[in-house]
Amino acid sequence: MKQVRPIKLLVADTAPLYPALWGGPKRIWGILKHLPVERFSITYVGMLEPDKPCKSGQVSENITQVLVPFPNHHPFFERWQQRIIPNLGFDLYRYFFMDLCRSFAKAIEKTPADVVIASHPWSAGLLFKKQNAINIYDAHNCEYLLMKNLVGSKRLGPAATMATWMAERQACRKSSLIFATSSKDAAALCRLYGLESCRVTIIPNGTDLPDLPDPAAKTAAKQRLGLGPQPVALFIGALYPPNIQAARLIAQNLAPNLPNISFVIAGSVCKALEGASTPVNLVLAGVLCEEDLQLHLAAADAGLNPVLQGSGVNIKMLDYMSAGLPVVSTPFGCRGLALEDNIHVIKSSPHNMANALASLMADVDACAILSKNARAFVEDGFGWEAISLKASKAIEGLLHGGNAGRGEP
Repeated sequence: MKQVRPIKLLVADTAPLYPALWGGPKRIWGILKHLPVERFSITYVGMLEPDKPCKSGQVSENITQVLVPFPNHHPFFERWQQRIIPNLGFDLYRYFFMDLCRSFAKAIEKTPADVVIASHPWSAGLLFKKQNAINIYDAHNCEYLLMKNLVGSKRLGPAATMATWMAERQACRKSSLIFATSSKDAAALCRLYGLESCRVTIIPNGTDLPDLPDPAAKTAAKQRLGLGPQPVALFIGALYPPNIQAARLIAQNLAPNLPNISFVIAGSVCKALEGASTPVNLVLAGVLCEEDLQLHLAAADAGLNPVLQGSGVNIKMLDYMSAGLPVVSTPFGCRGLALEDNIHVIKSSPHNMANALASLMADVDACAILSKNARAFVEDGFGWEAISLKASKAIEGLLHGGNAGRGEP
């Protein structure tokens, strides 16, 4: 029988892939790590993150990570951005000027590929120049609508919004296939850029499906983290404006009003609260490796998602539910997921969230029902293995379809 060589898959984005420390890399890693080893040879190109435990090399049996440093002029750009648009929470250089980084461009140019995936639109300009490769755009969000919502009223906001529209339009129009995380985002992309719906397939965000901790394991996890026997409510977030707003709500409203509940905030969003006075029942855990994240999920009694802005599907919601946590979330935090109030989650406005959380923590039966329903929800199609299988079939179908195009010129 003739040996079929693996598909050479090249993926690029603005951040390191492994270890995956926030939502974007978690999506990419979740999909890539479960692609069949015998059918895919994968190279990921990203930017080296200072002070993070990330390095180039082989990160799984068939995935090689190539990380390049930011160019010397990047610190100057960072200072300029902080003066012009302070406290933005993300780096505009990575979005709009990555192709000025020659080492990043060269890493992409020299990597052979049958299929390229632009994860976010920012690297599409470089990736989609590769000859004889099929182009796929992995849309984590509808970036134009997200940028418009986040910076539209800020200084230079209209310029950033228009640049985002142009980058996303190019990524959509030059790709043969687009992955969207939800039907809502898929519809928005088709509407904004005049796409036929057949060019978009839903590849949702997902989560791992670990064994659920029993009461003894939960108690042990709390003890390892130095937490007392009181209920623990967990919020996970990267340093990003919607998460910063949510973290401040927890620190200024929820924790002070619920002294009998321990609140834990994990992720780089903790930087937004550094130096501020915080309640004694609030723990800032910082950025966590995967092992420590699972420990915090095992210790928690509830997941929180007070976000009011953003796009795509929050991976934190899926992580909470996978861990069997009852979740209290704003309706917006549930976007992209068909979650029913009081069945899968408790939906609450921010101003009523303290009451909702207190009532939930006092109702053991309600917690048990929500936990069971939440876990069943993510098991039904949101495990990374099932999602990766769907992505694999879409990629292979596109490559071997015979008439697969290269997107619009």
